[in-house]
Amino acid sequence: MKIRTKTLLTTFIVIFIAGMIAITVSHTISKNILEKQIYGHLETAAKSRAHHIETFLNNERKITLQLSKSEVVKSLLKSNRKDAAYKDRLNVVLNRLKNTVNVNREIYDIFVIDTKGIIVASNIAKRIGRSQSDDPCFIKGKEGGYFCPIESFKEEETKLVISAPITGDKTGDFKGVIVIQFNLMYLKDITTDRTGLGKTGDIYVINKNGYMITPSRFVDDAILKQKVALHEPGQWKKLHKDYTGRTVLGTHYDIKGIDWCLVAEIGEKEAFAPIARLTQTMFLILGVLLAFGVMLSLHISKALTKPIEKLCQGAQEIEKGHLDYRVGTRSKDEIGQLSRAFDTMTASLKESKERLEEHSTNLEKIVADRTAELNKKMKEGEEQRVALLNIAQDLTETNEKLEIEIAEHKQAERELATHREHLELINHILRHDVLNDLTAVKSALRLYESSNDEKFLKEAPGYVDRGVETIRRMRELESLISSRKDLEFYDINAVIKEVIEHYSSIEFTIEGKGQVLADEAIGSVIDNIIRNAINHGKTDRIDITIDKQNSFCEVRIADYGIGIPDEIKEQVFKKGFQHGETGHTGLGLHIVKKAMESYGGIVHIEDNTPKGTIFVLKLRRVR
Repeated sequence: MKIRTKTLLTTFIVIFIAGMIAITVSHTISKNILEKQIYGHLETAAKSRAHHIETFLNNERKITLQLSKSEVVKSLLKSNRKDAAYKDRLNVVLNRLKNTVNVNREIYDIFVIDTKGIIVASNIAKRIGRSQSDDPCFIKGKEGGYFCPIESFKEEETKLVISAPITGDKTGDFKGVIVIQFNLMYLKDITTDRTGLGKTGDIYVINKNGYMITPSRFVDDAILKQKVALHEPGQWKKLHKDYTGRTVLGTHYDIKGIDWCLVAEIGEKEAFAPIARLTQTMFLILGVLLAFGVMLSLHISKALTKPIEKLCQGAQEIEKGHLDYRVGTRSKDEIGQLSRAFDTMTASLKESKERLEEHSTNLEKIVADRTAELNKKMKEGEEQRVALLNIAQDLTETNEKLEIEIAEHKQAERELATHREHLELINHILRHDVLNDLTAVKSALRLYESSNDEKFLKEAPGYVDRGVETIRRMRELESLISSRKDLEFYDINAVIKEVIEHYSSIEFTIEGKGQVLADEAIGSVIDNIIRNAINHGKTDRIDITIDKQNSFCEVRIADYGIGIPDEIKEQVFKKGFQHGETGHTGLGLHIVKKAMESYGGIVHIEDNTPKGTIFVLKLRRVR
């Protein structure tokens, strides 16, 4: 991957991750803060309205107690209906009751019950004379006061009943019960005031059984019909489902003196709408930052990679043999120093090549002169042999001289051949030396690209020593290919075991045995494949199986490394083919293929499961 792409991806990923973390943290903190604020607002609203209801109920209790202590009411209950003054006392009580109803508009009805449970006075005339002896208001009222739950009344208007006992002043004996029915429309006025609760907020009161006793904002005719799930203490803070199935944030407040509970709720979406808007804004800011970061990284990476690209282009030109090419840059940093050092190395290589070519030319001239001289001497010797044919001793001496000259001539030819072979090897080493140096420089550049660590630029000159060792190994391998011997029988299992002794850090398994036709290079073939799996495939485990198939013995060498892409499986056996950052001389697998062809066998590559590569060798075997 190029530096420009890496810089772009790194900038994008850093900004994106940082932005997502900021958005997540901001969203979480803001949500917690807003949730506390909303809950605090709900608590304030619930407490305020609950206090209003408590105040309302306390006032109604006071009115009930005041009437239960009224002397005119007690005087009426003490009188006999047959007394002449009874009617006057009744009228006084009725006027008192009507005045109380007129002053307190929330009062619907007031009536007085005697000891027998008969209504003796009421602001509603038709109630007088009715029996209330079995009514809970009378029964409980005798015992010291009673709050009658509204569900015990079925009239058109919703009422609340409060009763209190009427007793004698001195004796404290039971005289009757005063009962007041209150219209709960006042409670409706309190709970329907939803100021500050938005469009989804609701406040309502529920009784001890969980039924609503005030109107609902979302359900018609909910009083004593709509039941609300009762939550355990402490659960009102949490998000929960309300009676309509909506997710809400709510709280409650218990109304003192009666088993009622006031509930205040607001919809989740409306409550956290500011958080949603804040999140959208932060995502917009993140998008702007990503765009700016991408443009900035493109500018920086372009300035950074331009000299490196120029250096790589120069290395490719020199690899093609253009030793006059110069890659020096004006940059004063490590890249510039490396490019100028590279130019110096190229100049030295060109000078060495010219000297070798000059030496080769001189050597051929010397050999030609020596050959001409030998030919001349051979001709002179032949003339002398003919001239001295009749002289035995001279002929013998001449023959000896001729044999010596012929031997020298042949020796000169052998020396010429040897020199030519050495020259070919020197040229071969020269070519690979340049290639290895370029490969080393490329590796250093790639390491620098991947890590931006400047020490890799300073390590480039050190690869020269490694090149010397590589040339020596390549010479041995080339000699191994060019000097074939007759094929012999080899125990392939023993050959493999001898090779893997040099790789103690790798886990090997070997299954099967077989005798195959090969030469002493078979060990190098196995070693090249194993070395390729370790150095290029990056495997730490290799499984080898040997299987006899008709006239062939199949050897499968399976590694668990990074594998070989399908598009290069056929190319890896070509001479000089390289791939990836670990590519080097490109001769190892080429030698494997040539050796297998000389054995009359074949080699191919398969994919391993779950990952890695399998090299399959088919060798002729001994039946």
